[in-house]
Amino acid sequence: NAFVRWMDGTCKPVPPQQGQEEDQQQLFTFYRDVKDNPALIEMTINIQNSIQKIFSIIDKYLRRWKRYDDRWKLWSGKQELEKVKDKRPPFVYFDVHICVYKGLADNLAEYQPEKDIGFVRIDSTAILSAIRAQAMDWVAGYGDILRQLAYKDLTKIKSEIEDFREQLRETPDDLTKLKDILSVISQILAVSMDMELRMQDVRERYRTLTLYNCAYEQQELDDANDLPEQWRALKDDALTKDRRMVRVKERFGKETQDQVAEFSEKCKELFKQFKHEGPGSPEIELDEGVELMKKFDIYVKQYQREREDLVKAQTLFNLAVQPYPELLQLEKDLRLLSQVYKVYTEHSAMVNEYSNALWTKFDIGALTKSAEDFDKQVRKMPKETKELGELPTFHKLEEVVSSFKTAVPLIQQLKSDAIGKTHWEELMKIASVEVGDFDLKKMTLNSVFSMQLHRFPDEVNEIVVTAVNEQKIEGELAKVDSGWRQMSFLPNGMKAYKGDPQNPRAWVLLPNEEMKQMLEDHVLTLQSMSSSKYAVKLLDTIKRWERNLSTVSEVTDAWMVMQRKWMYLESIFLDSDDIRLQLPEEAKKFDRADKAFKKIMQNTKDNPTVLAACCQEGRLEEFKSLTAEFDRIQKSLTDYLDTKRSAFPRFYLISDDELLSILGTSDCRAVQPHMLKLFDNCKELEFSRGNTVVGMFSDEGEHFNFHTVQKAEGAVEDWMRAIDEQMQDTLQRISKTAVYYYATKERMPWLQEYIGMAAILGTQIWWTWGVEDAFRKVADGNKNAMKDELKKENGQVNDLVDLVRQPINKLQRKKVNTLIILDVHARDIVDRFVRDSILSREEFAWESQLRFYWDRKKDDVVIRQCTGELQYCYEYQGLNGRLVITPLTDRCVMTLTTALTFKMGGAPAGPAGTGKTETTKDLAKALAISCIVTNCGDGLDYRAMGVIFSGLSETGFWGCFDEFNRINVEVLSVVAAQIKTIQNGLEGKKKTVEMLGRDVALKVTIGYFITMNPGYAGRSELPDNLKALFRPVTMIVPDLLMICENMLMSEGFNSAKVLAKKMTVLYALSQGQLSKQYHYDFKLRALKSVLVMAGDLKRGAADLPEDVVLMRALRDMNMPKFVKQDVPLFQGLLGDLFPGLDCPRVGHAALKQAIEEHFEETQCKSKYEDIYNLQVDKVMQLYETMLTRHSTMIVGPTGGGKSVCLDCLASAQKKAFNLPTFLLPLNPKAIPTDELYGVLDPATRDWTDGLLSKIFREMNQPHPPDKPVRRYILYDGDVDAIWIENMNSVMDDNKLLTLTNGERIRLEKHCAMLFEVFDLQYASPATVSRCGMLYVDDKNLGPGPYYDRWARMKQTDKLREALDDLYDKYIPTLILYVFEGRHGDTIGKPLPNYLPRSTMGTDSVVQFSRLFDSMFDEGNTPIDLVENIYVFCLTWSLGSVLDERGRQEFDDFIKKLASKVLPKQSLFDSSFDLEVGRWNPWEDQIEEFNPPPGLEFNKIFVPTIDTTRYSWLVRRFLALNQPVLFSGESGTAKSVTLQNTLESYPPEQSAILNINFSSRTSSLDFQRTVEDNITKRTGRIFGPEQGKKLRIFIDDLSMPKIDTYGTQQPLALLKFLMERSFIYERGGDLEKIMIQDCQYISGMQP
Repeated sequence: NAFVRWMDGTCKPVPPQQGQEEDQQQLFTFYRDVKDNPALIEMTINIQNSIQKIFSIIDKYLRRWKRYDDRWKLWSGKQELEKVKDKRPPFVYFDVHICVYKGLADNLAEYQPEKDIGFVRIDSTAILSAIRAQAMDWVAGYGDILRQLAYKDLTKIKSEIEDFREQLRETPDDLTKLKDILSVISQILAVSMDMELRMQDVRERYRTLTLYNCAYEQQELDDANDLPEQWRALKDDALTKDRRMVRVKERFGKETQDQVAEFSEKCKELFKQFKHEGPGSPEIELDEGVELMKKFDIYVKQYQREREDLVKAQTLFNLAVQPYPELLQLEKDLRLLSQVYKVYTEHSAMVNEYSNALWTKFDIGALTKSAEDFDKQVRKMPKETKELGELPTFHKLEEVVSSFKTAVPLIQQLKSDAIGKTHWEELMKIASVEVGDFDLKKMTLNSVFSMQLHRFPDEVNEIVVTAVNEQKIEGELAKVDSGWRQMSFLPNGMKAYKGDPQNPRAWVLLPNEEMKQMLEDHVLTLQSMSSSKYAVKLLDTIKRWERNLSTVSEVTDAWMVMQRKWMYLESIFLDSDDIRLQLPEEAKKFDRADKAFKKIMQNTKDNPTVLAACCQEGRLEEFKSLTAEFDRIQKSLTDYLDTKRSAFPRFYLISDDELLSILGTSDCRAVQPHMLKLFDNCKELEFSRGNTVVGMFSDEGEHFNFHTVQKAEGAVEDWMRAIDEQMQDTLQRISKTAVYYYATKERMPWLQEYIGMAAILGTQIWWTWGVEDAFRKVADGNKNAMKDELKKENGQVNDLVDLVRQPINKLQRKKVNTLIILDVHARDIVDRFVRDSILSREEFAWESQLRFYWDRKKDDVVIRQCTGELQYCYEYQGLNGRLVITPLTDRCVMTLTTALTFKMGGAPAGPAGTGKTETTKDLAKALAISCIVTNCGDGLDYRAMGVIFSGLSETGFWGCFDEFNRINVEVLSVVAAQIKTIQNGLEGKKKTVEMLGRDVALKVTIGYFITMNPGYAGRSELPDNLKALFRPVTMIVPDLLMICENMLMSEGFNSAKVLAKKMTVLYALSQGQLSKQYHYDFKLRALKSVLVMAGDLKRGAADLPEDVVLMRALRDMNMPKFVKQDVPLFQGLLGDLFPGLDCPRVGHAALKQAIEEHFEETQCKSKYEDIYNLQVDKVMQLYETMLTRHSTMIVGPTGGGKSVCLDCLASAQKKAFNLPTFLLPLNPKAIPTDELYGVLDPATRDWTDGLLSKIFREMNQPHPPDKPVRRYILYDGDVDAIWIENMNSVMDDNKLLTLTNGERIRLEKHCAMLFEVFDLQYASPATVSRCGMLYVDDKNLGPGPYYDRWARMKQTDKLREALDDLYDKYIPTLILYVFEGRHGDTIGKPLPNYLPRSTMGTDSVVQFSRLFDSMFDEGNTPIDLVENIYVFCLTWSLGSVLDERGRQEFDDFIKKLASKVLPKQSLFDSSFDLEVGRWNPWEDQIEEFNPPPGLEFNKIFVPTIDTTRYSWLVRRFLALNQPVLFSGESGTAKSVTLQNTLESYPPEQSAILNINFSSRTSSLDFQRTVEDNITKRTGRIFGPEQGKKLRIFIDDLSMPKIDTYGTQQPLALLKFLMERSFIYERGGDLEKIMIQDCQYISGMQP
């Protein structure tokens, strides 16, 4: 770089030149030329490659030297040598080891010390000498131990030889010494062979030492070689000594024989005495025999000692051993008798012990057990020893034991607590014993025996049975008495109702399940008592209680009915002065009844005992009379509401409560919140000063002024009716004006001058006139008239498309969009006329069209189709858009209008997403009539349907009953009669019809339509009499291409035809080629949402090419729902249809930044950049999906990140758009459908609100205008074909929740519905097509990001690094091995386990992290223990639910993977001790078993390895408040272990709640049990006693019944409670119950 160029023509270096910047100087060098020279570059690369190659060879060569440490362990393991010494292995072991190490040293001596590798020479002299020296050290070490062992054996053998020699030198001068010497000689001869083997072993050891030049003393070798000679000499001495003592042995032998003869005689004498006078003699009694046994036992022991001495002497002198048969027989007989007398002695001791015990104190159970044990023992004896059965003594024992046992049951009967003094006196009379001054406390068992009551078994039994039953009845009565004396309505049976809790408006009773259950139990108990023959003495008391409890039952039932009616009426009469003014008589009646009710409740509060409150004289009659009064008032109120509805029939469209809220106030603006329900598209009325209504606003913001302003004064139904009439009158005037000026004005200015509804109507009337004019011209001879009409219409469509592309306001755009859709349809009809040469207005092609005329005679619009003529009803439509008209919708419309002509109903049927409901609604829009959509379900009964039909009849509106075949069949048959009544009324042109027992007005414009999905789950077949009332039309395949083209054109796309073709082809290919997933939908609704998004994108980026815009919309709307394997397939299809287009994801920068900020704040930004970006994109996709769909489902397996996406979006919307977002979660499968949506009592028509309906109503309340919010209801639970279907009308474009009480709640724009669900296996296509889908795949996420976040939150860098390294070493490999059976390139089967777990291992890694946190204390645990703890935690997380075989395979695999020292026994049988830093067997931790005395057998808990380790694990998880689930076969002590662990916590800190699940357990059972064990703390927070943890142990977790759709209701509730830490009340106000300080432990079978 410093080689500077010369100046031109000189050898002078060029001086530095000035650069562009002032302080910059530039050198001109040859470096630039040289650095780009190819030859030099190639040479440099070759040199680098050579160096790299040589270094890799060197590295390989160096690694070969490491084997001397890794394989031979030359520098470690010396401590093993000490253990070898203790084991004392054979010399072969030393021979092998010394040979190996010697061979290693010798081989290295021949090794070349220098090696050349390329340009490097490696000298290994030093390492060679070091390894040889180390190997020779090992040779010396083994040699030294061998020498020590050999010398020890040598010394021992020499010592033994010398001892034998000393003993042989003794002289035998008496019989004892002679015996000793002879014994030594025989011992020497006996061990001869063994001694020779030992000597041979010693010599071999010294030979090995000599062979390998190991150090030892020469003297030791000489001694070892001399050993055989010494032993031979010793043997010779022993044999010589034996031969010399022959004569001595003969002398002593004769003496011994004399002694034997004498002893034999003594034995015969003793045996004879035993037979005649011994303990086995038949004449001897057992007590005497006990003494004789002792005496003969002493004799026998003496004789045995004598016999042993004589046998030894005979053996020494080689004499034949004399048998003593009498002594042997005596011993045998004595052994047999000892068994008998042992049992007899024990039995006598037991009887004596009990006989002296006081009658009131002794334990009858122990006595019975003892008697049975002795009886069993005696019966077993002859089976085990047959000879016993022949002994007369044994028969005497049998008799004694048996007679005692037969006396015990009688004692047992008499020991009953029920037998009192009077009963004993009766017994004494029977036994003829003098009663005298009898004291039960001083009586002993002996005195009972003396009465000999076994003589009168029947009499005794009768007295005992009577006593026991009397006592039982008294006990049951005492329970009933104490239960009801204490039963009170306070503190949990009453609550304050409205107002200040200390001074409320009134007190009300709460439903008391506990009292109800107790009442039922006690009534049954009393009934069974009164029928007993032993209850004679107590019959009066029993009858009194029966009367009392019967009264309590009747009164409480009547009380609850009365209270429910009072609560309903109280909120009407006391909260609304206007209702009181309008119903003065009813208000007075209510005040009187209200006063009486409050007095009753106050008295009950002051004296809350249930018996006192319910059993007052005349209480039931009082309640019935009040209930009857409330019924009369309620009937008057219902009649009053019915009169209001008759006066203004639109009030039928709102519920009673909503109507009361309007009637109950004098504020005329109270109607505003209900306007969208009362009118088709009027969001609010426009009020000027005072109470004058001057106009209407639509939901989109369009507005028109009334021709005549209306005063909102007087009765609300009157001025609302006037507004209804004024709306129709004004719209008719506007329409007439618009139609009039259409001919004289330019079309574009004319369009912008009139409201949308008038513009559409005017266009349709003039189009009808234009086509018919063309027909007239053709008839007059102008053959091109129809072509001219087509040309004009093409021009009009093009003008509208040009207009929509211009920057016009939102309202005008909506109007133009709708007109394009209608104009394109009109143009297509004329185009078809030209094509098919339709030249006359009488042809069916024209007659079958929906044609609009202005009839001058009527001065009104007339609509004709086929033979029918229909009214235009002037219901304000605003700008609510119109459907694209296709041949399918044309056919459907024609069927419906024909049905109306013939006074019938229409019944479009077909699969989901074909436009059945929407077509019906679109026809209603065309006729400007309200179409009331009702989402049908099994909650609708005939009365609810009757109310709906009454409303339709009086208003003249259309009713569209969606999913009509979900109504129960028995209700449908009544509905058929109701519809037939309306039909007959229309045909007979009646003004009124009878409905639900009263006359309702009948308007001729009424229409009733039903839509059905035949064959879906939860649908029933329609009865034939109902089918006959409807004209059916089938809608199967919508014309997607036409709809796409039309909508794209209305959004301003030029190339609509080409793009529409591409869209429909893409969706057809996707449906055919992508995988079949439950949540995929490629039908009309999915297509429509893409078109809406494409329109938004087109307006947002007008400069982008149209195909790019559509491609973006297609990609962004479809990618979120695909599973991982379908993403590349869809991208391929998209690439084929839009070749060469690459459109990066853009938009929502502020939101993306907010999402990233949220992830960084919550430390969720992981090191896996691609996964992190995907996670951010998933949240963006969720947001984009929710822009076009108000119902969105987040589908995917656990561990995919669904909840993270939801929480992140909520947080990001607040940051990016200042939109506080509230998620309102509930699990719809945790409670029955009635509790979810509410239920209407079929008898009383009382409405009980449901949890979902309550949350939905509250969520849709308006928010303050200056504080925008987002509220999302989150359904966190399974989706099935029952509960979700009731939401269909909310999820589609109606956005309306229809409840069975007639209430209709609209989903507002600031609200949406989210579903968090595993899969949609049980959802119908109707549900799937209505929702946006976001699929969150756990395969994309995996356990890595969770683990990374967990590791990053550790405090020290060292620990973080260690955890990262250990993750890479263990977790991915283990997950593949455990869940897929993969190891390297081999693929096997997953390890067998007891529980299904995520195959990505995420849940196992979460479990691992929890266990690791519970063990590793960052401040105290040494970092070098981290890998051992890591392996231990992996064992009990990834391996925790494996079966025996799985555990063995896991153990082998992880030990290979670890490549470090781990315990030899299974890791599952080892625990890692943090204090000493080593592995210990679990066995060492088992506590010593010391059961307390007197413990019942079934309560004995013996600690084992299993109980110890599982108890330890439970404590670890509970320390971190983590729930624990144990899975195992029946009988593996799960419950006992867990119960024992929970009981080991101090009672002052822990409370235990045991719950056993069964197939009949419901979520209500579970919730009630939990609620009974918690108390209120503050606000809505509940928990166990302060300072305690409530540990809930749920046994048999998997037992609850699985419903048709795979859900277990109690488990759904438990999951929600564990995740969210709150549940909702069941009944009452349905408020949240937030639960703190609860832990969950469970056991189940796999």
